[in-house]
Amino acid sequence: MTFSAEQLNMLLVELNARSRKVRESHDATHPRDVVLSPVMSAILGTLTRRTVPILDVAVEAISSKLFVRDITTDKATLTKQLRAWLKANTFELLERELYRHIVRDGTAYILASWGASGPVLTVKEAYDGMDGAAAVCSEMDDSTLYTVNTWLVGGTRYLDCYFDDRIEKYIALQGRWELRRDAPDETWPVPWVNADGEPLGSALIAIGDGESRIRNSIQLGDDFNAALLDMAALSRSQGWPQRFMTGGNNEFLVTSNGQPLRDEFNRPVRRRIIVEPGSILTLGDNKIEQLDAATLDTQYLRELISLISLSTGVPQHVFTGDWPSGIALQSAEIRLNEKVEDLQGVISPSLISMVRLMVKMSALFGGPVYAEPDISVSWYPPEIESEDLRQGRDKATKELYAAGLMSMPRAVATLHPEWSDEQISDECALILSAETGRAQRIATNNPTPGA
Repeated sequence: MTFSAEQLNMLLVELNARSRKVRESHDATHPRDVVLSPVMSAILGTLTRRTVPILDVAVEAISSKLFVRDITTDKATLTKQLRAWLKANTFELLERELYRHIVRDGTAYILASWGASGPVLTVKEAYDGMDGAAAVCSEMDDSTLYTVNTWLVGGTRYLDCYFDDRIEKYIALQGRWELRRDAPDETWPVPWVNADGEPLGSALIAIGDGESRIRNSIQLGDDFNAALLDMAALSRSQGWPQRFMTGGNNEFLVTSNGQPLRDEFNRPVRRRIIVEPGSILTLGDNKIEQLDAATLDTQYLRELISLISLSTGVPQHVFTGDWPSGIALQSAEIRLNEKVEDLQGVISPSLISMVRLMVKMSALFGGPVYAEPDISVSWYPPEIESEDLRQGRDKATKELYAAGLMSMPRAVATLHPEWSDEQISDECALILSAETGRAQRIATNNPTPGA
């Protein structure tokens, strides 16, 4: 199948329409300059004002709790090879970028290719109107038909379509779409099948459910920045006592004879008084008085933070910096942890698809060959433990084990929740060995009477 120029143009129109939401989430999580109204500009002394991306705090709070503990298979040799592949791709950094995009936009993409030493993984953001990736779905059942990656370089548009069995590449030269080959001898389209002709699956894998975790808070973030502007203007314009004059005719300037002073058009000149903090006026018989200065009220900001917290599930202390400790911290983060665990379930199937594709590419491009594996993804728990809670848990675990109410593997797993099953087994073996040696020494030093 080859897309016509009309079909590709229609595809871009569709992608541009969908990119509006992505641009909104980008704007909400990045500082940007907004043009002020003339009145606000005069008060603040600047034509623009930079926003505070408060929703980026929410994105960071959610994504920073997403950490894959391990990806394993039912074959030890493949698991070892997989860990080597992920390490070569610095997966611990790649997943930080990936999860931020998923939380912010609802979907991100991983592009898998084959390099000199194995799979190469690249994170692609959702299409924002200029660059990025997107999934094209069926109108019948919403299933993904293919994925697209498009970008603009120097006014030239590039577009790649990733199907399960092929990759189609296009380029728009002077507004006219043409087939693109990145190498002179490259086949078009690029086949994406194994040695038996079976599809490998899309090389551009969509990850996420399309639901931005900050989407419902974007307006609140805009309101927060508007409130900051209002407070700054209030501080500048009414942050000191407001003066007013009484007595005499204060409307027009007058001569020494008491006659209105006139301009070149014979119009009376109105009196203008510019007062700055600390200035002193000499007004003759007139009297100057002042009103109390305005007092800034931050309650509205606090209410907005509370609403953003309710909308995103991120507790208020993350925005304010007033962190609780102990049980209070765990209670405050219950909703946030639930959201993180929900995202773990959303992301895991796509990570499994990524690993399956890596295994298939290895067989196709001359790497190690493995049978189709069973794959599992384990995550670090999202709960944050303070030091007092950790010490209390460790003490209770040791007491339960000493009383025979907890098995050794369970006790070790409780003391070290970040350990793998293999590490737990090794630690239990060391403990048993140490306990056996200690029991033998005690028996040697204290022989049984009469023996």
